Amino acid sequence: MNKHILYYSHLCQDTEDFIAELESQNLEYEARNISDNLEYLKEFLKLRDNKPIFDDVKKFNRIGIPFLVTKDSKYILDLNDLNGTGCSITKFEK
Repeated sequence: MNKHILYYSHLCQDTEDFIAELESQNLEYEARNISDNLEYLKEFLKLRDNKPIFDDVKKFNRIGIPFLVTKDSKYILDLNDLNGTGCSITKFEK
């Protein structure tokens, strides 16, 4: 994969801050709005249904977006992990 992939919804209140952080880090990404495109929704649900990173999200009946798949196949759900202020530091190829 040569770009990061961002699954998001324009209806989600967390999307704006997540995108602002991506842009502040000058990260190139492909934006996939799951609210506007059924294929993107299916891709996202397949990831959500099969990746352990979503276990807590599902336990609390949340959707799990915005969700970034990095170009080196790491997964980021939390803005704090994206900007390096989270408890678990996620190192990924910029």
